[in-house]
Amino acid sequence: MATAKSYQDTEPSLVKLYSPVISNLSSSITLKIIDTNSFYNTAIEDIYIPASVERIYSGSFNKCKQLQVVTFSAGNLYELQNSTFRDSGIKSIILPDTITEMVGGYVFYGCSSLETVHYPVNENITEISASQFCECSSLIEINISEYITSIGQSCFRLCKSMKEIEITDNIHTLGKGAFFQCESLENLHIPSSITSIPDELVRRCYNLTHLDIPEGVTSLGIYAIAECTNMEYIIMNP
Repeated sequence: MATAKSYQDTEPSLVKLYSPVISNLSSSITLKIIDTNSFYNTAIEDIYIPASVERIYSGSFNKCKQLQVVTFSAGNLYELQNSTFRDSGIKSIILPDTITEMVGGYVFYGCSSLETVHYPVNENITEISASQFCECSSLIEINISEYITSIGQSCFRLCKSMKEIEITDNIHTLGKGAFFQCESLENLHIPSSITSIPDELVRRCYNLTHLDIPEGVTSLGIYAIAECTNMEYIIMNP
């Protein structure tokens, strides 16, 4: 007598969102929106997002701890909302350059397995919002495009594996605690476009040995460089 297969014996969870097309004579319906918390706290491990999807709303894959692979088909995606992949298990992601709107922050907050990110290169994406990569403790590589002018508060807070990050001269604003306790950070270029060093910018960046403060900086925030225990020298340009 055959034994029923239990849930624990099933294959790893794989979701492929191939565009469902419902034909009715000359009309068709195609998947365009993944709505708020659609897959919240599910056991999916791999997801393919088809070209037809245009918007992914807040928290769609929040707390998908077993989600490791997200594949975007080249297509029409233009909007990601806050907390989309928050606290998920993804290890690497390539966000399509078709994205023109990143609504809110916290998109990858707490993704502790995330190592590499391709951030959209699009003239409409000018900011990496608050806490976007906060507590991504395995993050080692991310691109920052020429169009980015602002890095938000706590953006890379507690990214403990990141050794370096390229800050372009197009960036005019750094948020409070943007690199707080990036313990492995060895080099940080502060561009000449910066006029204010915010509170706790590099606080507890234990491996940071030196910092060059640009000539145009007029204020240095509370605890801006505090507890950088291996800091050897700081150049403050006149």
